[in-house]
Formats: sequence, C-alpha cells, structure tokens
Amino acid sequence: MCEHATPPPTDLELCHEIIRQQAETIRAAQRRIEQLEHQLGLVLRRQFSPRRERVDPDQLRLFTEDAAADVAEATPEEAPGPEVAKPKRHWRRKGRQRLPEGLPRKRVEYPLSDPELPCPDCGCPRTRIGEETSEQLEYVPSSLFVVVHALFRYACRACQEHVVLAEKPPRPIERGLPGPGLLAQTITSKFSDHLPLYRLEDIFSRHGVSLSRATLCGWMASCVKLLTPLHDLMVRRVLLPDIIHTDDTPVPVLDRSLTRTRKGRFRVYIGDARHPYVVCDYTPRHTRDGPARFLTGTAVTSRPTRTPATTGCTPGRT
Repeated sequence: MCEHATPPPTDLELCHEIIRQQAETIRAAQRRIEQLEHQLGLVLRRQFSPRRERVDPDQLRLFTEDAAADVAEATPEEAPGPEVAKPKRHWRRKGRQRLPEGLPRKRVEYPLSDPELPCPDCGCPRTRIGEETSEQLEYVPSSLFVVVHALFRYACRACQEHVVLAEKPPRPIERGLPGPGLLAQTITSKFSDHLPLYRLEDIFSRHGVSLSRATLCGWMASCVKLLTPLHDLMVRRVLLPDIIHTDDTPVPVLDRSLTRTRKGRFRVYIGDARHPYVVCDYTPRHTRDGPARFLTGTAVTSRPTRTPATTGCTPGRT
C-alpha cells in the first residue's frame, strides 16, 4: 500500500520559505559531514600513523560544534584585577663555549718580519705594545712507539768474576710484546668504545704495525688473568652496602649447536655512594642461579622491578 505524496502549496511565498529552510538544512548537514570526515581522519591517523604523527585525543574536541560553548560555560567570569608586571626574562647569551682550563696550551707567536718593522712615516722600528690572542682546538692522534729495554751487565774488573745483570721491570704479559698502555687502549677500545678486534686490526695497520685478531684475542685472554684480583676486590666492595641495585640486559651469544644465536644475560651490580663500584656478571640464562650465586649472603633489593631471576633470593647478611 503506497501513500500519496502531499501536494505542494499554491502560495508562492510559502514555497520560497520552504526552499530556504531546506537549503539551510542541507548546508548544516554538509558542515556536519565535513566535521565528521575530519574527525574520522584524525582518529585513523592516531590509530595507524607513526607515533610522531599521532595527536592527543583531547584535541579532537576542538572541532566539535559544542566545544566553544562548553568551554565558555565551564570558565567562570573573573573580575579584572590589577595588572601584574611580568618578570623580565634574562636571556643567556649563546655562543662558543670556553675551552676547559685544564687542557694544555701550546703558544704560537707571530711577530712582524724585519721588512714590516720600520714605520712607514719616519722609518723608525716599531715596538710591540700588546697582543691579540685566539684559541683553536687541535687534536694529536695516538701513535705507536717502541720501548727498548736496555739491561746493563756489570762485572768486577779486578777478579774478572761476579757478573750481574740489571733487573728488568715486570711486564703485563710475560715475554709478551704489548706494553701496559697498548693493552689499556685495546681494552678501552673494545669494551668501552665497542670496537671489534678486526677494526682494531685495521687501525693498528694504519700505524704501520700488523697485529692479527688472534694476537689481540690472546692479549685479552691474558688480561683476564691479570685483572682478576682487581675484579674480585670490586666484587667484595660492591657487596658491602645493605642495598645493591641490579638489572640485566640481553645479549646475543653464538652457539655452534644452534643455527641462530641464543640469548645470554649481562647483569650489572651497583653499590651505594660509599662504595661507588659497578660490576658486571654474565649468566647464560635468565634464571635466579646467577644472581643467587653473586648475591649470596647479602641484602637483596631489585630495582626497578623484581624479575624471575631475583625472585627467591633469600635476604641476609654475612
């Protein structure tokens, strides 16, 4: 059953009024559609765009029709008060920072040459009345050098006996080639600057010395035995305070039995202000065995959160 359409009015003015009302309704609906499309675009960008392009959800209210009215109703009218002078901001002058005073200075002087000394008017030689100085930061690259240890041999000329040789100072690696400075540079470059041994091999080759990775690796293994007493002393110092801060980080470890790397753990232990030492300990798995072995007999406080590796460690004191 269909309904018959209402016949249009015959009054011309009434028809014009109906047309104006419908046009206004269409314009309002069109504005609303544009606002909704814009809000939908913002929501899609916030949900699926990169994090740096996302917007705050509160900003979406800025594009609604009732936002301005809501803000006006929620904001009470305040009586005008006395004007308060704003504090004057002191802008810090930006410029080149001064170089540290502890850096060594090398003074380079630039006097006038002999042809430039005579005065252009009277011809008398000019005397120095002052100077202008400026600083330039320079870098001297590290270099390798050879230390020749000459051990003098002595003997008694009278009896032609009692030959003695001067004592040689101990070396970091017995009968080894590197000196303490070279070992310290290699250790710092590998573990602090994260330079692999093959890059150090190339760096040393540019200085004219060929050192293979196998040789550098052997030096690192010898330094482990050399620095073990220092490591044990730092461990004892770290375990002295009542509270020890600890955390772990995963590291990829090569495993010949697997087709991929497995995940090991480096756990760091930090003492307090009276014992400012940092000790790292490696564990092959993320279990409580490693922390329990290291923290035996100490008061355990895990920050920022307790992990399965520290849960179950019994607090105590030795």
